[in-house]
Amino acid sequence: MEIRKTATVTWIKYNNFGTYLQAYALQQVVLRLGYKNDILDDSSIHEEGFCQKHDNVIRKLLYKLRIILDVRYWRFNNYQKKSDALYVDFRRNNLLINVDIHPLYKLNEQYDAFICGSDQIWFPSRDIFSPYYYLDFAEKKKIAYAPSLGVMNYPQEFIPKVKPLLEHFDYLSVREQQGERLLTSFISKDIKTVLDPTLLLDAVTWKKLVEKESPIKGDYILCYFLSPNAWYLDFVRKFAARQKMPIKIFCTNPCYVYWEGCVVAGPKEFLNYIYHSNYFFTDSFHGTIFSIIFEKRFCTFKRFDEGSTRNQNSRIVNLFSLLGLQDYFIARDELDKVELLPKVDYNQVVMRLDVLRQQSLNYLIQALKD
Repeated sequence: MEIRKTATVTWIKYNNFGTYLQAYALQQVVLRLGYKNDILDDSSIHEEGFCQKHDNVIRKLLYKLRIILDVRYWRFNNYQKKSDALYVDFRRNNLLINVDIHPLYKLNEQYDAFICGSDQIWFPSRDIFSPYYYLDFAEKKKIAYAPSLGVMNYPQEFIPKVKPLLEHFDYLSVREQQGERLLTSFISKDIKTVLDPTLLLDAVTWKKLVEKESPIKGDYILCYFLSPNAWYLDFVRKFAARQKMPIKIFCTNPCYVYWEGCVVAGPKEFLNYIYHSNYFFTDSFHGTIFSIIFEKRFCTFKRFDEGSTRNQNSRIVNLFSLLGLQDYFIARDELDKVELLPKVDYNQVVMRLDVLRQQSLNYLIQALKD
């Protein structure tokens, strides 16, 4: 049967810049290939966890208490409300979403194929798990495009849960080489490593979402940190002083609310601030990707220590090794190297990226065509 209508399963219930932009990118590519596509709204999907429900109740209560007792959290909550509204706008204006997904088995009557999208939807957590993100409900063709495991070592107790689900995929791919190695250790299927969906779209396409006018008058240094690392923040302050430029920082943590340059953003504003910045410092995978797409002066700081059990550095290590940018991934004991970094030779980067992009597109084209 010819495939015409497809559905994508990925995260869109979490307001995160990269999460939304990878969902947007994959949908745009599938549409360009001539297929209809909906992203399934996962806001009603509940993960199964040993202690998640109990912990979530406690976390919500503690957060509400902090809003009452700590002015930082009160201000941060206000920032978040403004940011949430920008995500709503992005969903409404840029994504095709099917919000009526229950009962799940009925989706097989609507779609010819199902695609697992990217982000860390296959992160093996003992506290959070849902077979939905492995397409357990799908009876039609199952395709995985670049989901990430996000770990260096796969927990053995998780294998019995996911192995039967993965064995039923028609096409399997992951986002990092480390993920490919981990899955092939217990699955006897062909698995490809492909680019994150955001890299399937070129700069010309992404610039269509960017405003011509800069959000800030004059030059500025931009920061996007998922973890408020004191060493990195201190370095950026001193670097900005030497460059005589103001700092703008995305308000992703309560500790940033007193920064003069704390800014509110949704996915579109995120792109706009990066595009118009003079320097960009980040510890984020997708922050790094858009630094490269927009050919910025940038540096990516290592968010995790190499020996940490939570280490998720592999996704950036893999990306930089593919593009020849290993020197731009800096640990806190290497901060003296930052100002010695030469400008990136983006001609070489674009040449490498074009080859990898075509390889990844070929995988998706074949998966949808067969």
